[in-house]
Amino acid sequence: IFSLLKIFRNDYILFKKIHLDLLLQNFLEDHNPNIIVSAIIVIMEINQSGKINCINIGYSTIKSLIKCIEDLNEWNQIQILDFISEYFICKEENEAKNVIENLSSRLFHMNSSIILSGFKCCLKMCSFIKDNDYEYNFVKTNLSALLGLLT
Repeated sequence: IFSLLKIFRNDYILFKKIHLDLLLQNFLEDHNPNIIVSAIIVIMEINQSGKINCINIGYSTIKSLIKCIEDLNEWNQIQILDFISEYFICKEENEAKNVIENLSSRLFHMNSSIILSGFKCCLKMCSFIKDNDYEYNFVKTNLSALLGLLT
C-alpha cells in the first residue's frame, strides 16, 4: 500500500492515469483492519500534498471504519478518528448523529489522545447537526471525560 504513495510522489500523472486512487478506495473496504489503516495513512499523505483530493468518503465507508476501530491498537484508532474528522462530510443529520453515537465509547478511553481525537471527531459531526440542543446535550453529557484529562 505504501508503494502507492511512492508512485504518487514520483509520478503523479501515472498515478491518475492508471487509477490508483480507486485501488486505494478499495483498500478501505478490506477485511483486515491493518490494511485499512495503511490505506488511510496513504490517503491522508496524498491529500496533504495539495495536488488532489484522493477520494470522497461515503457514509458506508465510515460505518465500516467505526466497526473495525475496536480491533486496532491505540495509534491506529487515532488515525481513523482523525481521518473521519478531516475527510468525512455528512449529507444528512442522521449520519452525523450515528457517528457520534458509535464513537461515544472512545470519549471514555484510558488513552488521552484517543479521547481528544474522539472529541474532535464528534464536534466536527456536531457541525452538521442543526439542532443546537443536541450539541449542548452532547457536550453536557461528555464533559466529564474532558475534565478527567485535567486531573
